[in-house]
This record gives sequence, C-alpha cells and structure tokens, in this order.
Amino acid sequence: MRKLQTYLKQLLNTKLETHEWALCISIALFTVLFPIYGLTTIAVTYIAYLLKINLAVTIGLTWLFEPLRFAFFIPFTKTGAYLLGEGELLFSIDILKELNFGNLFAFLTHQFKFAFVGWLCIATPLCLLVYYLLKSSIFSFRKQKTVKII
Repeated sequence: MRKLQTYLKQLLNTKLETHEWALCISIALFTVLFPIYGLTTIAVTYIAYLLKINLAVTIGLTWLFEPLRFAFFIPFTKTGAYLLGEGELLFSIDILKELNFGNLFAFLTHQFKFAFVGWLCIATPLCLLVYYLLKSSIFSFRKQKTVKII
C-alpha cells in the first residue's frame, strides 16, 4: 500500500496541471463506461487530440478503469430501459439459451440501445462530478505540497 501511495504522489507531481489531471481521469472514466466494446482507445485518442491532453496518461487510465465497464453494463441497461418505458429487463441464461443467432443479435442490439441511453444519463453527470471533485482535491494536495515548514 505504501508503494502505491508513493507512486501516486510521484504521478501527481508531474508537470501536468491540475485541470489536465482531472480532465484525463474524467475523460478516461467516461469512455471506459461506454457500453459498446472496442471503441475506447479510438475515442480516447480522438478526445485527447481535440482537448490537447496527455494521451499516454489517458490511455493508461482507461486500462486501469476497464473492469468498471462490466460492473456498470447491467445498471446502465436497466436505467435506459426504465427511461425509455420498457419496464423490467430479464437477464438470464435461460433466455440466452433459447435465442438463435438472429434473435441473439436483435436481443443484444436492443440491450445496447438501453445501455447507451443509461450511459448518457448516468456517466455524463458522474464524470462531471469526478472532474470537479478531482480538480479541487488535486489542487489542495499540490497547495499543501508547496507550503513547507523548515
């Protein structure tokens, strides 16, 4: 645990400014939570290029946050279904076993539509909150670091 703390302190003391760190973390989180697999690196690269933020840090953070995608897929899908008035969704092995390939593709497309709507409604405010909280906490960490008592 001590090694992790030391590594994080060294990482925070790099030349990136406070808002850049907060932006890298929130953009990485936002793209990792996107429910469609395979687009994360392309999306992060494009967004980092547009916003002129550190691409290496952002891609590294997406790899770190990748397990969150699996944890949030079903809550995003259920939220999207609720918002679109679809009611309760059934996720079970029995339903997936009964579907053939054509029905499975239609079923998954339907689920990804709900997941996309849920992602927009949950991930956007969540990542904005993360950005502002990190911006203030990193700023206070660096401010404490500059005040040295001899």
